[in-house]
Amino acid sequence: MMTSKKKSAKLTRQHPSPFFSRSYGGYTSDQIDFFASAIGESTRKRTIVDPMGGQGVALSRNAWKGDNVWLGDINPALSFMACLRSPKLILNYKTLAEGLRKKVHRLNRKRRKGGQPEYVDDWFAPTIRDDLYDFGQLANLSMFDDPFGWDNDFWRTSEESQFEIGIVLLAAREFACCRSTDNPTWSKPGGIPREFRLAPTVLRALSLWEAFAEENVSNISSKRIGTLTVQRTNAAKCRLYKAPKAHAIITSPPYANRLDYTKLWAPESEALACICNRSMTEIRREQIGSTVMRGKSASFAENPKELPRVAERVLDEIKKDKSASSANYYYPFFRSYAEGLTSAMECTAERLKKDGVMVVFVRDTVRKDILFPTGQIVIDVLESTCGLELVSETKKIIKGHVGQLRQKAKSGLYGLAQQEWWLAFRRPA
Repeated sequence: MMTSKKKSAKLTRQHPSPFFSRSYGGYTSDQIDFFASAIGESTRKRTIVDPMGGQGVALSRNAWKGDNVWLGDINPALSFMACLRSPKLILNYKTLAEGLRKKVHRLNRKRRKGGQPEYVDDWFAPTIRDDLYDFGQLANLSMFDDPFGWDNDFWRTSEESQFEIGIVLLAAREFACCRSTDNPTWSKPGGIPREFRLAPTVLRALSLWEAFAEENVSNISSKRIGTLTVQRTNAAKCRLYKAPKAHAIITSPPYANRLDYTKLWAPESEALACICNRSMTEIRREQIGSTVMRGKSASFAENPKELPRVAERVLDEIKKDKSASSANYYYPFFRSYAEGLTSAMECTAERLKKDGVMVVFVRDTVRKDILFPTGQIVIDVLESTCGLELVSETKKIIKGHVGQLRQKAKSGLYGLAQQEWWLAFRRPA
C-alpha cells in the first residue's frame, strides 16, 4: 500500500504547478543556511518580513517552527500561492478541503455552451473563463475585496477565500492553454484546450495540496504555533501596508536580467486576473526590473532619484555608449531598475527593529561584457542611507540561470554568468 509521503511525492512529480519547483523563486539549501546563521536561533517568537517574498517556500517553514512570518509581493498571485503554506491552513486542511469541494461541485452544475477541441488563441477556453469568473463570486469576492487593490481588508479577513483561490491557481497550468518556448520556464498563450471545465483540475490540485498538508502537518510546532501573513506589496513604491517592525528581514529583489517576471508566472497570474476581472498590465509596468520603458526617460528627466555614486557612474557610461539602443533602451532600463531597487531597500530597511538583521540576496547581471553592480548598490544604500552595518558578505559566480535556459544562450545573448551576493546587515542597538 502506498504511504502518504510516497503518494505526495508521486503527485508532485506528475503536477506541473511551480508551487513545488525551486526554479520559480525558492532559496537554495546553502542560502537557507546563510540566513539561518545570520538570524540565529531564538526561544522567543520572532517577526520575519519579506516584502518581495514570491511564493515563500523557505520562509514559510519559519512559521511552522513558531515565528510570525509576513510575506508580500507586487504580484498577488504569488501571495495566494504563499498562503497555501500557512500553518493555520495546513492544520485545518480537512475542513477547508471539504468546503472547497462543495463549492466546486456547485460550480460544475452550471451548464456551459461550447467545449469543442479547437485551437484557442488565449490563455483559457471560453468555458474556463466563465468558470473562473463565477468561482470568484463563489469565493465571496466583491468590489471591496480586491486582491489587486491596496490597503483593503481582503488580506486580513479572507483566509478561506485566499485558500480557495490559491488552490485554483495551483491548477492553472492544467487548465491553461500554453505553448512551449525555447525557455521551459516561460510559456505563451494559445493551444488546444486540455480541459473545458474548471472542476476536474481544481479537484486534482486540491488532492495534491491535501497530500502536501498531510505530509507536513507533523512538522508544525505544537508548542509554539507561528503565523504566516500574506499581503500585496510594492516595495519600490513604499506600499508596505500593515508590515510590522521586524526582528529579521530576508529578501531577494528581482534581478536586472531584462526578463518579464509576470511571464514566469503567467498561467497563475492570468487566472487570478480572470477571477478578479483585472489586468496584469499595471504589474508588468510597475515591477522592479520592468521591461516596459515607454515614458520612463521623461520621468527620469523631470524627477530623478538620487542614487549611489557607483550606480550613477555606470549609468553615465551606458548613456554615453555609442552602441545600438544604449541611450534609448539600456539606459532607461537600468536607471529604472536602480531607482526601484534603491527605493525598495530604503523602505524595507525602515521596518527593521534595533539590533535586527536584514539579509539580501541579489545578482549583478550582464550588460554586454560588464556586470551591472547591483550588490554594491545595495551595500551603499543600506550602509550610507539606512545606517545598517554590513556583518557578512559572500559572492558567487552563477553560470546556470533562467536566461541561460534558452537554447541560444551559448551565443552570449543573455550573458555567460551572473555574480550573486549574499549580504547580511544589522541595525545598531
